[in-house]
Amino acid sequence: MRLAWLTFFWVSLSSAQYPIIPENNCDGFFQYAPAAFDGHYIGIFTAPFISNLNFHWKATFVIKGHRGIFVSPMMPYPNEEGSASSILSNKQAQVYVNFVNINNELPKLKLLTLNGWELCSNKGYGNNSTTMTVKYTMDQYKITQYRNLPMATEPPQKNNQNVSIISME
Repeated sequence: MRLAWLTFFWVSLSSAQYPIIPENNCDGFFQYAPAAFDGHYIGIFTAPFISNLNFHWKATFVIKGHRGIFVSPMMPYPNEEGSASSILSNKQAQVYVNFVNINNELPKLKLLTLNGWELCSNKGYGNNSTTMTVKYTMDQYKITQYRNLPMATEPPQKNNQNVSIISME
């Protein structure tokens, strides 16, 4: 009986497939993370510290072969209220995507921009690949509604961090 159980356990473990996580040159701005309970993966984007309340995200992913949809729409992380609360508490803004219909390799982040500024990029896979671009905008109107604070009317202040993001509006 013990041998049968061990054999079943080994077969169960060997059949579990974990997706391959592709090369990622976007440390600090993007990370692959397992989703909480259902075993799929998400991609979490983190903005550098900026002194403006307008976030215009754009991310392009690439996957080997020709596929249908493989990335969900971009959404605030962990949700709109939580994201706005974090931003108003002087924490970095975050958004995420779900990876869907994935067999063995997660999509590779090819390009990430915030407010028109390139944060990072990676090489694609060439001709036999599919790209998909997702966008999300969270502005001061969405953010300040969670705290009944007056909206910022002064221009963004220049910061001294490695990556400077200036609003293009």
